[in-house]
Amino acid sequence: MYCKRCGTCCRKGGPGLHREDQNLLSEGHLSFDHLVTIRQGEIVLNPLTGMPEPAAQELVKINGRGGDWSCMFFGEGDSSCTIYRNRPLECRLLKCWDPADIEAVIGKDNLRRLDLLSPGDPARQMIESHEKLCPGHEITELCIQYQEEPGRHDLLNSLTSFVRHDLHFRMEVFDQLKLSSASELFFLGRPVFKVLAPFGLVLREDHRGISLSRI
Repeated sequence: MYCKRCGTCCRKGGPGLHREDQNLLSEGHLSFDHLVTIRQGEIVLNPLTGMPEPAAQELVKINGRGGDWSCMFFGEGDSSCTIYRNRPLECRLLKCWDPADIEAVIGKDNLRRLDLLSPGDPARQMIESHEKLCPGHEITELCIQYQEEPGRHDLLNSLTSFVRHDLHFRMEVFDQLKLSSASELFFLGRPVFKVLAPFGLVLREDHRGISLSRI
């Protein structure tokens, strides 16, 4: 068997990064602008079970392109990989006809944000402060409770507060540290309001400010 370059795997999402991939950043093949962080506790699709569940650990992945999860380095025109010679471990191991090799590394030796930052980098404190302000596991627990009890306005108010704190934090801190807007998804992960979307909660903004509503 061999790869037929159908592109199916590349359209399912960019690969998660492992410690073996750290050199791809140190050598300049990847940058923070190419990455997105899935924070611990966020709902993700478990590749082993195919079921959505809270992420057991933080994951740093290659970001998607546009509004979908297709790997940003996937060439739609000819189903090619634009960083093929410097592709991450998961891409090198993936064989759709025999997933044993990639299944063996899923959840093992994954890179985290702090692994990629020097000890004195001020972004480390920013990440830690954001995790305390908007913990992923707590937000997921509130979402699950709200799905079970949609009449609980206190739960909706708590989730709305997390959305507001998250957005305010992003605007304030990124301006202070002069970070590129493209690197936001690496440093702080997806905005909380986007994490809530799979639970049927959407962001509304009008003259009264920011609120959440249930689809």
